[in-house]
Amino acid sequence: MAFGSFRNDKDTNAMSEINVTPLVDVMLVLMIVFMVSMPVFTSSIKINLPTSSAKQPLDKGEIVRITVSPEGDYSIMDVPYTPEALS
Repeated sequence: MAFGSFRNDKDTNAMSEINVTPLVDVMLVLMIVFMVSMPVFTSSIKINLPTSSAKQPLDKGEIVRITVSPEGDYSIMDVPYTPEALS
């Protein structure tokens, strides 16, 4: 860390720059340590997961397709309907 120089000149300014190289080196070493150690930790943990009590999946039902053409014609499940029949 450099805060200035050893010269006694009155016109020298203090250096306020932070040297981030040691910080980057430490962070890279920590990242490598965690990347190597995490598979060891996760493979040794035994987890008892709960089981499902549902017997059958819920019925999704039938999909209803309603189509309106640019001319104003209506159809439900590809069966044409008039506007009077829909009301």
